[in-house]
Amino acid sequence: MGKSWDQEITDELRKEFLQWFKKLRIFNDIQIPRFVQISSNDLSSCTIHTFVDGSKDAYVAISFLIVEKGDRIESFLLAAKSRVAPLRGATIPRMELLAAFITARLADSIIKPLRWQHAEQYFWIDSTTVLAWISRDEQLSMFVRNQIQEIRSDPSSWTHVPAYLLSRQSS
Repeated sequence: MGKSWDQEITDELRKEFLQWFKKLRIFNDIQIPRFVQISSNDLSSCTIHTFVDGSKDAYVAISFLIVEKGDRIESFLLAAKSRVAPLRGATIPRMELLAAFITARLADSIIKPLRWQHAEQYFWIDSTTVLAWISRDEQLSMFVRNQIQEIRSDPSSWTHVPAYLLSRQSS
């Protein structure tokens, strides 16, 4: 766009934005139930799955609780966290690392208040680079090392999930 923050936009762009903004009202009708009622006895049949991704534009972590009740499986959205990528230095490996970092913090923000320290956790990430950083004890740059120190939990709880074509721009 090439506009500064206080520069007026054209009437055409303003009209286009307002049309787009009106379309957002359809999201008012979407409801995502987040109430989860389980006892500490049920925790043995619960797992927390957090999906992690980073791109040149943003990075995100989203956690679900999976509850097995007999032959039925229920899933609940627990929490999500996202950040816009910085304007400079936003390489894909760095964004994936920052996504893993906010994942570790998101997991703590779920586990500690609910006292679910014994619940099994799984982290799903498409970056083999970040998985290697988490799994290995080798010389890393200071930035990477600082992030990894907070991320490190049980490296076996981090699993590779291949990125799928629909989530990426393709030519």
